[in-house]
Amino acid sequence: MGLKYPQLNGASETPHGEWGCDGGAGLCMLKPDDSGRCSILLLKNAQGTHDEGLWSVPGGAIERIAHTNKPEDPLHCALRETLEEVYRLPNGQVWTNPIVLRNAHTGFTYRLFLCLLPTNSQWNPSIRAEHNAYSWQALEQAAHTSELHPGVRCALDHMAQQWATAIQNQPLSFAVNATPNTNPLYITEAQFALRNLETPVSSSVEASLAQALPSETQALIEHAEAPTRVWLSQHPNQLPPGWDQDTIDKLPVSIPEIIRIEDEHSKSHVVAYHAFADSLLPGHWTGEVLMKALCKHESAGIRENLNHLSWHRNPFEINKNRGRDVHNLMEHTTNHPSRDNGDVGRFSLLSCNPSLFQNTDVDAMESTADYLHDAINVAPPNLKEWISGMLHTRFPACENARINKASDDILHLCTQASNALPTTKKASVLMQVLIPHALVNKLAYISASNGIPDSVNPDTLNTLVKLKTPHTNQEVPNARSLQIRLLASTLQDPKVAPHLKVNLFSRYTSSQQGAIKSRINDIIQGLHSDS
Repeated sequence: MGLKYPQLNGASETPHGEWGCDGGAGLCMLKPDDSGRCSILLLKNAQGTHDEGLWSVPGGAIERIAHTNKPEDPLHCALRETLEEVYRLPNGQVWTNPIVLRNAHTGFTYRLFLCLLPTNSQWNPSIRAEHNAYSWQALEQAAHTSELHPGVRCALDHMAQQWATAIQNQPLSFAVNATPNTNPLYITEAQFALRNLETPVSSSVEASLAQALPSETQALIEHAEAPTRVWLSQHPNQLPPGWDQDTIDKLPVSIPEIIRIEDEHSKSHVVAYHAFADSLLPGHWTGEVLMKALCKHESAGIRENLNHLSWHRNPFEINKNRGRDVHNLMEHTTNHPSRDNGDVGRFSLLSCNPSLFQNTDVDAMESTADYLHDAINVAPPNLKEWISGMLHTRFPACENARINKASDDILHLCTQASNALPTTKKASVLMQVLIPHALVNKLAYISASNGIPDSVNPDTLNTLVKLKTPHTNQEVPNARSLQIRLLASTLQDPKVAPHLKVNLFSRYTSSQQGAIKSRINDIIQGLHSDS
């Protein structure tokens, strides 16, 4: 195991600009049926892409790791490229000994790793713009596919011979009747997610926390208060349009409680608010608990920080632009003003408010405005699919009936929790993120609209401290409409997350959440014992 997602600078080139001088890697996905016969996943390259019109497998060029400028591990490359091209990894087993294809004339090397999915898996890819079709082809017929990439054809022609050596002289035939005993790398989305979390901020967290704040900012902090109370004092007897007492009563947390938490941290943290659809809960929250329960028995490097990690929106969303930090993103959105942060990477940035009500009455429609407007923009995960898939692949020695029973138990917990909730029109979850002052400028920036950095508020910390200080609140330019853009991957970074405080307010009581967490941990512990 021990996967770690490296921070990457991009695919390397030769001095003449040739693609992939460090080689490439891909994932050959095989799906057996009840008879043991396998199908292989092929993707058709879209027009305008490299090798357009050809059928191939997920993969791409090996990139260079930031700071060291060394090539990433080929297996990392294969998994990373697969995530980028098909959106989600399937549950399955990956053999760490690849088929190696080498061009004798150019020296280009491509490593193809075998991924075996569970029998009759229902997983299918969600193809992105670089592909326009996918197909599961019978393995013994795939080599005859029209317009097949020559490298894939070569790999299929030599697969039996290559894998006979690669998997300890136990050849993998086209009829796979049992899982080969070859010490494969078990992959589940939970395990992969928890090993792919570090961001460029990780290496400088401790140094930033130890560094003294500017004297001007420190002087302002001495007078800081709860920013939501400061906002209310500036708008006496007035709420933003759309907010009324009925709406406030449906909030998953009271305003006095929000202000109490803000007061408690006003001299040490800034606050950012974000909302998402309640339809993700218990899916979102259960997914987070399940991943922690699965990994805490074996992830020694992360175990101590598991309880600090928090997933935004769907816990399996992947940030496409892994190597970016907040300053890279600011530069990108400045140079591409027509694009919102959604085009920079999948939820690489969270749109947030600096207080509960600020910015909910303007066209930006950000953050807590999502609560007001029902936050229906995020689809819930398929609980049954990924719970069952994770457990089957994580505990391959357990009998199917035992795994299915555990899956049903977890799903039943979700159903019970949902049925116990009161029906209400406003069903969003409110996320409150408290960021230490010393980390603010590394994790967030101020945006005027559409993710574009606000040129009149270049110092994020100074702006946010002024907003929570009564005598300077009115001095902040664009105070009514500004947004915080928070680097979301830091919520999942095991080196950064312990320094953040994340509160998820929902209609689920703490006792309900505690009961679900305890039961899921018991279920996973039972499966570990049976294995």
